Amino acid sequence: MQATTDGKPWDVVQSIVIRWMLVHGDIGVLLTRDFQNKPSLQVVPGHRIGSFNGKEAKGNRIQGGVEFEEKGGRIMRYWIQERGQKNPTAVKPQDFLLIYRDEYPAGYRGFSPLASAVIDALDESEILDLMKLTLRYQASIPAVYMTSEGDVEEGYEGGVWSGVPGAAQSGKTIKSASLLPPDTRVETVRGITVPYIKQEDRIEDFGSKRPNQTFQPFLEFITGRICVSMGMPYELLMRNNDMGTGAGTRSIIRHAEDTFKAWSKVMIRKLCLPVYQYILRRGIMRGDIPYSDDWFAVRFQSPSLPSVDVGRDSKSMLSEIASGVKTREEIHLTEGRTFEEVQVQREKEERAIWQSAHRIAAEFGLDPVAVRNSMANTGIVEDEKKPVASGQET
Repeated sequence: MQATTDGKPWDVVQSIVIRWMLVHGDIGVLLTRDFQNKPSLQVVPGHRIGSFNGKEAKGNRIQGGVEFEEKGGRIMRYWIQERGQKNPTAVKPQDFLLIYRDEYPAGYRGFSPLASAVIDALDESEILDLMKLTLRYQASIPAVYMTSEGDVEEGYEGGVWSGVPGAAQSGKTIKSASLLPPDTRVETVRGITVPYIKQEDRIEDFGSKRPNQTFQPFLEFITGRICVSMGMPYELLMRNNDMGTGAGTRSIIRHAEDTFKAWSKVMIRKLCLPVYQYILRRGIMRGDIPYSDDWFAVRFQSPSLPSVDVGRDSKSMLSEIASGVKTREEIHLTEGRTFEEVQVQREKEERAIWQSAHRIAAEFGLDPVAVRNSMANTGIVEDEKKPVASGQET
């Protein structure tokens, strides 16, 4: 049995929820039913949860669309603003999930991790906009005519000479705007314009000195402050290839791993577990799912963790299992799988290998064990290490 989510797969719904929490702080999920009375989910953006701030409702208090008891603090209902409706609609707590990361004990709404870095994010955006405008303005001026007097002469407007006839060029008169004074002699040699200017004057390229070498580190500093508010390393979010040695890279990933685990726990505790129990409870009540004493028992598995060196990590895992430091279940959990899933798959593969081995052995009159070992590549024995003679290459 599966809950409908407006036609969106469950993994897409999880992605929407986690992204909305990271940017806006919280998001709601309404546990409802479709026209067939089957479990259904409706995602409610955080800005639609809220009304009557500070007002009383039957002795309760309402803050941010959450109505709770004045003394005990128990949540009584949520107020959702529907589209096209003037007044919000009350929803019972058992029918609504408000998903957010708890930041303080008495909090009823969530805060975005970007809240502490919103000023830095706005500053970085404005700096980039101003830099683009500056570069666009500088790119519109190819060169500057520098006179010895240093003053603006008649006919010089907006960086160009205009309104007066220009100098002769290949027997023609230039009447359009020009960077050169009207009395400048200009000739064309093999398609290249050669001006004859006064000894004291000069033409200089209006080269842009922005952005300079310190602009990129300055932006990285601001971006780093934003990354700190998200609990993520700058090198990982910006996909910086210069992350140092393998040990430094593993340290960066380990730092990000702590943040991933924290948000995974929020998703499991406030979204996945309540939705799972809601679907099974409705399925049992409808008779679609048989009742079981442990129907509510479930375990959710987080995605696998990134690996910098697969060979090194595999060797380390084998050593930890052999020494008893870690169990097989702990190793499988880091790869995004459960111990039961791995065992079922191993049993399936083992049965298939033995069935094939018996068929081949019966057809050719061979030993089934030998055929099985050959198929599973378990009969290979490493050669014993022989001593190396002196002077012989290893």
